Amino acid sequence: MKVRFTATSFAEINEIHDHIAKDNPTAAKAVILRVEQVIARIARFPLIARAVVRQACASFPWGRFLILSSILLRPMR
Repeated sequence: MKVRFTATSFAEINEIHDHIAKDNPTAAKAVILRVEQVIARIARFPLIARAVVRQACASFPWGRFLILSSILLRPMR
């Protein structure tokens, strides 16, 4: 699955980093690295995320965060 970030999600990731970095820059880097790892895992195994049909997305809880990915439906050929 190809990973694409919306402007909103990219801004929120940066806000998370900046908020944590105020007190602990090392922890901020570690959190963002872990978020990137989880996103990469979802990209590799998209079915591990729970489908949310009405919103046409999949969700994957991670700690206090909920990572959402859109589901693009295409006809099978």
